Amino acid sequence: MDQFGVTNPKLKALALSPFISAENKALLNEPVIRDTNMRDFLGAEVKNIIGQVEISAYGLPGEIGVLTVQVPSSSTAENDGLKDLEFAASFLCCTVLNVLS
Repeated sequence: MDQFGVTNPKLKALALSPFISAENKALLNEPVIRDTNMRDFLGAEVKNIIGQVEISAYGLPGEIGVLTVQVPSSSTAENDGLKDLEFAASFLCCTVLNVLS
């Protein structure tokens, strides 16, 4: 029953201490306005990641990023490849802190 998963000791050690880049550490320490309202983005409904439940559900280091709640068919967002319930921490090579940035 214990013959699955990561077996290499070096990889196991890496898994125990996740790497957070200097840029992400700085982002985590910045005060960010966490608006609870849904917003329109290219025809899709998006919202900020807010609270420990959402942080845990998406395996995030903190309240950063945006969740696409609903992406209607034939919307610009769908045509650009967005799907329902996807998390975005960056878009077009830019970090996404919240729906306002």
